Amino acid sequence: DELVYWPEKVFQSLISLRRLWIQNCNNLIGYAAANAPDQETSGRSRLLPHLESLEIFLCGSLVEVFNSPALKTMHVQECCKLESLYGRQQLNQEASSTDDVAEEKLSPWADPDKLLPSSLESLTIWSCHGLLEVANLPSTLREIDIFYCSKLRFISGQLDALKSVEIMICPELRSLESLCIIDLSALEFLTLDSCKSLASLPSGPEPQDYSSLRRLTISECPGIKSLPSALQQRLDSGLVEATDLDSRLEGTHQSFPYMVHA
Repeated sequence: DELVYWPEKVFQSLISLRRLWIQNCNNLIGYAAANAPDQETSGRSRLLPHLESLEIFLCGSLVEVFNSPALKTMHVQECCKLESLYGRQQLNQEASSTDDVAEEKLSPWADPDKLLPSSLESLTIWSCHGLLEVANLPSTLREIDIFYCSKLRFISGQLDALKSVEIMICPELRSLESLCIIDLSALEFLTLDSCKSLASLPSGPEPQDYSSLRRLTISECPGIKSLPSALQQRLDSGLVEATDLDSRLEGTHQSFPYMVHA
């Protein structure tokens, strides 16, 4: 419970660390203000340069996660106050009072240290109810698993290597179009469950669009009325295993014998 801010000087001595597990640190917030004691103000992206796996559980005061350049796997669970994965709180404190400058400062594109690492391959976020957005996801990402983030509205990134997406119980998520997936040909598994505000699925260039998809699950997503044409064609041809598909999806319930969720 004595851990409040990321111990950056301690991190500098753990140069060979590859896996870090943090659990039940109830007072851990994340980055301190610039004038906090024992804190560095630059070079944060170079912390723990060989860290590949970061797991954070049950840290009820945590609002932001630090960056590490070699990170491949990030799992954050039951951190109910988490607001950012790349240090937005520090940006808030540095922002000017004028709207134009503040908007520029708050943009994660403005500082490379505030972006998720370009090496990230797997991202899991469970029960983080303060999280409003997951922005600028890297092109290396292969797996996204987001569960029970009640305020999450926005997900974005260049994700043309993505193989698996599972998003469940995110009632405020509006759209996946902002994922900016240039090529959907790598996607193999797609699960959407209880995303009541979600209105559509992303679509890429045909005929590669969803060409590798093997399993599709859409349940309790009443805003999704239809599927992208390439995905619909694969369903009609029996090339995709569809389980628990909402019956309200038009034109899909007669062509393939999948389970139907009423």
